[in-house]
Amino acid sequence: MGSLRVLGIDLGPGAWRNNGSALLTFEVNGVFEAVQWSVVPWPQHLALNASVVAETIDRFARHEEIAAVAIDGPQGWRDPGASPDRRGVGRASEASARTPGKTGTEGIAYPSTQLGWIRFSIALFDELIRRFGAPLANDPAASNLEPRESGYIVLECFPTSTWRSSGLVPLPSKSKRPSVQAFATDLFERYEIPCRETPTSHDDLQAVVAALSAAALFGAGRSMAHGEPARDLIRDDHIVRVEGLIWDAAPMNDFPLSGSSTVGHGDEDLLRALVDGDLHRFADWPNQAVPRVAAGAYTIWDDDQLLYVGMAGRSLTPGAPGTPGRNGRRTGLFPRLAAHASLEEGAAISSASTSPIAFSSPASTRTSGIALQMVAFPSTR
Repeated sequence: MGSLRVLGIDLGPGAWRNNGSALLTFEVNGVFEAVQWSVVPWPQHLALNASVVAETIDRFARHEEIAAVAIDGPQGWRDPGASPDRRGVGRASEASARTPGKTGTEGIAYPSTQLGWIRFSIALFDELIRRFGAPLANDPAASNLEPRESGYIVLECFPTSTWRSSGLVPLPSKSKRPSVQAFATDLFERYEIPCRETPTSHDDLQAVVAALSAAALFGAGRSMAHGEPARDLIRDDHIVRVEGLIWDAAPMNDFPLSGSSTVGHGDEDLLRALVDGDLHRFADWPNQAVPRVAAGAYTIWDDDQLLYVGMAGRSLTPGAPGTPGRNGRRTGLFPRLAAHASLEEGAAISSASTSPIAFSSPASTRTSGIALQMVAFPSTR
């Protein structure tokens, strides 16, 4: 079996131009080969509705032999039989993934201004599942899936959650006019996606993130599911899908929490630094001692409990044309730690270095909340 391809859709019912699309190609061992965006030829001469969108996606997916289609939009309504003690007014998956809008029981949305978009998204899932026969990714334990002999699977995702689970600052809303290319650069570096250019469209970049959720189900990343599996409720004159999983992704290039067989002779001191290095509080971020451009590894602690291990900047090539960090922009460890700092109130950073860059902090910070330790390899640029 050769390479696999997955499609991400950032759904925007207002106009065809608000619908982003992206195609990710990766090897069966999970290594990404290529990314493309604005790939779906939307029929802009036709009225925008769920039926036409579904036809367009299905035609493209079958022609391109897509293994999975990930859609940024809800697939079902809240279960009317959900426990009144359950957190939130929406679906279980929305509470877990922290979506800003919530899908209530059939015909209800929070806020109500999102009802039209929610109906549109659920109708799209209905079309793909019932009309075109696409199976729904509905097993929360699914991972390392094999592609279907024909056709594709469909799944729901929420790109903002995937930015978070990837250790990155989420892409802000369009209204805040973020630098899409800067966020794309960080994302591609994080997942080691080879690309000479980056998207300029907010919708297309979110579609790339949506596609990452699909790729993770096939082993190109770590797959995670929020919420409860979808199920159908029989009404007098129709069938209502309720609940449904929101799929998330994280890169595979984080260090495991246990020992690794890839550690070579002489690396023991580096690993020890990730356990016993000095601490720096996230509350004191930004830390000016962190190099502007650096690759490295880090650990996050809550007192003496290890919470997370990660790395950043593996794709940096010092001195090469196009290396991130030009024009004064920070890349590698700094934006990664900034992402953690934005999510960890009262946290702390701890680090050790094999370079001339030195890190230090009072020993008492080891017991002052969440901490991070780091081994940094600054660029020679």
